[in-house]
Amino acid sequence: MVRKCFVLGLLFLLLAGCSPALAAQAQKTADLARQVQLLNLLNGLELAPEQMTFVLEKARQAEEIRARYREQAEERRQETDAVLEEIRAVLMAGRVIPEELAARYHAVAGENESLRDRFIGEMDRLAREVEDILEDHQRYTLEHYVPCIIPPSGEARAGQAPTGEEAQALLERVRALSEEEFAARREAIARRIFERILERGHGRILVLDREAEVARILGLLDRVHALSEAELLVQGSQLVDELLSPYREAVPAVDLVAKIRQHLLDPEIIPLLEERLSGQAK
Repeated sequence: MVRKCFVLGLLFLLLAGCSPALAAQAQKTADLARQVQLLNLLNGLELAPEQMTFVLEKARQAEEIRARYREQAEERRQETDAVLEEIRAVLMAGRVIPEELAARYHAVAGENESLRDRFIGEMDRLAREVEDILEDHQRYTLEHYVPCIIPPSGEARAGQAPTGEEAQALLERVRALSEEEFAARREAIARRIFERILERGHGRILVLDREAEVARILGLLDRVHALSEAELLVQGSQLVDELLSPYREAVPAVDLVAKIRQHLLDPEIIPLLEERLSGQAK
């Protein structure tokens, strides 16, 4: 998945410096890819019609905010360019940047940052309104959503991380192995569990000592295999939590408002929601 996304990004990079026609085609491909990513998210969220209507309204309001701030940003850009051109001329002449010019640059940079903060503040207000109408399972889906073209096999349509149910089933299979099978396969199973968890973490999990982590999983598997079926039934949830908790702790807290701002308030979602709602109205 990562490699496919990299290849797609490389394609856009190669076409970016080509003719306007090729650049327009590259932009069309980028827009289509983004729409596919957002459709994966919408399918995973399973929004009710009234939720889609609400998100569509907020996405349209977000576009109005963007249009308003674009005008101000263009004014700020022209002022920034003027100061940068003066700094460039001073440096090209081999001189030291005067304090007055440096102060002007810092003032312009501060105004740019203030404009950005005001823009983000307004967008976050809309994002929090969207968050308020989401159900708990929808928040969970959004928290674990990673933009993708083809969701990983066996996972929910949005491409989110797995729950503990899969880990529970795996522990049950490990316990059921014969002594000979378990002895022959225990290390391979531990390494596969470790690699699979990292894959599901979508690059957000950092493990400093991989061999120590594999050893930890091996120890847990040894304990699981020694349990009876009844004992695993009682201790299963605790063992699953023991297996997965270090990875949960290793993943930074998700800024749900930022993810809503990035995805559900994306302008590309507007025509998708309009089409969905139009289809339901027929």
